[in-house]
Amino acid sequence: MVFQCKSVLGSIDSNWYLQTIEWKYPTVRGKVLLIYQKNYIFLVDLIVTNHLALSSMKYSFLLLIVVCVATTVLAQNLKFGKVSLEELKTSRCPIDSSADAYVIGEYGETCFDVSGNRFKLYFDYTIRIKILKKSGFEWASANIGYQREMLNREDIVAFRAVTYNLVDGEITEDKLAKDAVFEEQKSKTYFNRKFTMPNVKEGSVIEYTYTIASDYYTIKTWTFQTSIPTLWSQYKVRVPQYFRYSLNAQGYEPFAVSKQEKSNMTLTIGTDTENITATDYEFAVRNAPAIRNEAYITTIDDYVSKITFELASYAIVGQVYKSFSNTIKAINTTLWRYEDFGEQIGKITFLDGYLGKMLVESDTIQKIRMAINLVQSQVRWNKEESIFTSDNPQKIFEQHSGNVTDVNLMLVGLLKKLKLPVYPAILSTRANGRLITNNPQIKNFDYTIAVVDMGGGYLFLDATEPLLKMGVLPERCLNHAALVLKKDQAPEWIEVNPSERFVSSTTIYLQLNDEGVLTGQINNSENGYAAVEERKSAILLTKEKTEENLRKKHPNWDIKSIKVLNADSLHKSFEVKFDLTTSEGVNVAGNRIYLKPFVDGCYEKNPFQMPERKYPVDFAALIDDNILVNITLPDGYVVEELPKNEVVNLPEGAARFLCAWQANGQTIQVSSRLSIKKTVFYAEEYTYLREFFDKIVAKHATQIVLKKK
Repeated sequence: MVFQCKSVLGSIDSNWYLQTIEWKYPTVRGKVLLIYQKNYIFLVDLIVTNHLALSSMKYSFLLLIVVCVATTVLAQNLKFGKVSLEELKTSRCPIDSSADAYVIGEYGETCFDVSGNRFKLYFDYTIRIKILKKSGFEWASANIGYQREMLNREDIVAFRAVTYNLVDGEITEDKLAKDAVFEEQKSKTYFNRKFTMPNVKEGSVIEYTYTIASDYYTIKTWTFQTSIPTLWSQYKVRVPQYFRYSLNAQGYEPFAVSKQEKSNMTLTIGTDTENITATDYEFAVRNAPAIRNEAYITTIDDYVSKITFELASYAIVGQVYKSFSNTIKAINTTLWRYEDFGEQIGKITFLDGYLGKMLVESDTIQKIRMAINLVQSQVRWNKEESIFTSDNPQKIFEQHSGNVTDVNLMLVGLLKKLKLPVYPAILSTRANGRLITNNPQIKNFDYTIAVVDMGGGYLFLDATEPLLKMGVLPERCLNHAALVLKKDQAPEWIEVNPSERFVSSTTIYLQLNDEGVLTGQINNSENGYAAVEERKSAILLTKEKTEENLRKKHPNWDIKSIKVLNADSLHKSFEVKFDLTTSEGVNVAGNRIYLKPFVDGCYEKNPFQMPERKYPVDFAALIDDNILVNITLPDGYVVEELPKNEVVNLPEGAARFLCAWQANGQTIQVSSRLSIKKTVFYAEEYTYLREFFDKIVAKHATQIVLKKK
């Protein structure tokens, strides 16, 4: 059965509205007349146009729909400064009882106008937020970003901010003072206006509004979700006929409003008035839940509901037509000609004196390895990510420090001198977000690598990480796609697949005494991506600091004799061995001992806590995690209860968990083997994956029961 509803809104005067709602459910037809002011709704008339009686269920459902429609209209007409008693009195979010704050309404509008014979873009923004708990006070602080360069700039031309409280049944207002607003320069061209709302309490409603006038033709991206619930988020954009934008929408929340239509607008250019057409866009989302980071995700920005406008071209009367083509061919051409990218590759003649042994080396792999070693020995990555160089190559070489593109374009130039088929490739890191390969934009890339055509495929190279094997990209780069740039050929998309796994092995040898004390040795062995951060820590930290960190991780252990092996040997397992004494996981009760054998390396908590997940789980690389425990029992004790062996498989061999228990005389051996055999699990697979890890957590927490003879 489908409820059909058509709503028409009319105004009686500036304060009162009349709404007519025609409905059908499923064969009953009728009409409802509503009249309301702000949040007060009055049912004027209910007309049933046939002889079928409405059941109480249908009638209740009808009224629910009517209220929802009316609430939507009210939200759309909410004005700055018109805070209601109901908004101040409410003590919980209507769509999330656990929320510490929520957005009542958020509104944005972008339009163009002419100033001084040139177009300016105006962005109006208003937001109203309800603060419910002290933990929501962080929402009382905000900043407004804007950009200023020598020829173009953005200015905040209007700004108001007010905190509303309910005192003795009356609404009070605390306006933000001018001296409570601070300007902060983030970079050479980017600035922030920062402020904190005054007199914020539990129950306050805060509201601020501003207008940005911009010389840029960049339409603001609008995000409909944030880390607190949003009851209503609405964005309007009017684009004159001279401009063309490509529109991208993403996210999992349905639009309550989604419109695109033509309209007329009048512009005054100099002394001339011109009537032109425009395209009006309007989007809104109702009751968007809070969106938060979860385990195994690239960046939450990949999945938040938002609308993005990308400038494709403009053709203003009296000006030259300009295109901002978003094809990979255009990106390729632009970057090869760009002073801070393509032109840098040929500027490494200062390295000619280092080429001697490399030129005579006949083995290609060895030649590449020598080139990487040279770059890594002379230039350290400063942790900055950008697809543009920060300075000329010789200065970077002399300073021994540069951003990722400084480092890897130097490697590209060096390999070109060695006559190898090498190309730069650009990508977006996992933290920066996924690429839209059918509509790419230069601004969406933030990382450069080198790729060598080996005949049967590309060899990926990144000289920023000395602790990674040659041909292995850092985990941050494992974001599915990269664009190979070729100066005299067509560029191409390539898949960025991990060439290593997360491999962890834990071997535990323990002796249990009749007082419940375990004594023995643990050997943690890491390979692939699992070893990278461990190696970094081992090299950067002193032995004393490494021991201190291990003891902090296990405060109930008495740890002795810590050994770190193969920290700088990339082709060997990174190992940490130590002796320990602990009673953790052991409970002596009369003539029985209850023992949890997985004292290290186990899953104590499911990484997937949410009952549902709308976006994928992305492990970045495949996972192999093995634990082997050997425990010698105290004299006089036998195994009374040993857990059953268990094997859990996900469909199509996507993952496998095996846990085996074996008792042999006075020795118990327990083996846990976890294998994740694909990197991405989609939303429809999430329930199975969550249940899979629930079983792992449960098995790792299982006890062995020992009984005294």
